Amino acid sequence: MLVYGYALGFFHDALPRGESPFYIYVMIIAAGFLSASVVALIFDYPLAFVYRHNSFVAALFMTLPVLYFRLPELMDFSRRPIALFISAYEVGAFVVLLVLGTAFAHRHLSRSILALDPDAQKAQRAAQGQN
Repeated sequence: MLVYGYALGFFHDALPRGESPFYIYVMIIAAGFLSASVVALIFDYPLAFVYRHNSFVAALFMTLPVLYFRLPELMDFSRRPIALFISAYEVGAFVVLLVLGTAFAHRHLSRSILALDPDAQKAQRAAQGQN
């Protein structure tokens, strides 16, 4: 996904680098979380609005290219453990924020539609009464 790659590159360049290795690791982890957050902010509500009940599945399909391109990097056990952890964290944050954010956005949109549309409220009450 291009947006995730651009956001990750932007935050790696924009966040200041320190001298200590710990500070550098923290900045790399922060850049991964921020780029995943940006992608989630951009795509959660449009996915939930367009795909409605299937937005969860659409978000999972959106994460597949990132998983595909990052999987060889995660399977290279000759790398340092901290590098593997950071890569796994970035991919995990991306998947979790996009998928759960889309699920929450769908839930929010479905409730806001019920709040604004009196006919939808009546239909929901009738469906609850039949169950």
